[in-house]
Amino acid sequence: MRAIVRAVGLFETQIRSERYEAEGNDVLGENDDYGDCFDAINALSPKLAEQYLRIIWLDTICCSMDRHTENFGFLRDIRTGEIVSMAPNYDNNIALISRGYPSGTSREHDGIIRFFREFVQSNETAKTMLKEMELPTITEEMLDECFDEIPIEADRDFIKAFILNGQSAVRSIIDEDITESEDEESGFGLML
Repeated sequence: MRAIVRAVGLFETQIRSERYEAEGNDVLGENDDYGDCFDAINALSPKLAEQYLRIIWLDTICCSMDRHTENFGFLRDIRTGEIVSMAPNYDNNIALISRGYPSGTSREHDGIIRFFREFVQSNETAKTMLKEMELPTITEEMLDECFDEIPIEADRDFIKAFILNGQSAVRSIIDEDITESEDEESGFGLML
């Protein structure tokens, strides 16, 4: 898991209690809309907005459906009060197979991918930022390293296909102008 976390860059800031304090997300209240959250965070700082995009990018790939405003926060410099970064990524307990295996690995009718697509298509600033970001490529080797670190049995091939197909879908959303298809109108299709 460390390989993916390092590659994504979600834990770049070393938390030292004498310098930084974690802060809950009072900036956005209870508004969970990706676009509204992104716009508010981008107004604070484009650097923070990029960090937020990395979090929801990985959430989408790993089908983490619980990124409400109480599941991300900020690190603030204790001396200056300045927000220095997003807090490290946390609360990922509703991801992948936490509620059982999805019905398939294709991600064609995946609701969280649809939410990400709608967000990217409706927010040019976020789309431009995502296109300019150097997002890592999650590999089978990285995923195997994660599996080697967890103490539970899981269908490695299924989960790898699920994540890699999610990554492919997300990359196509970022790289192309995608229009809604009839398939997307059929419902959320969260595949749980």
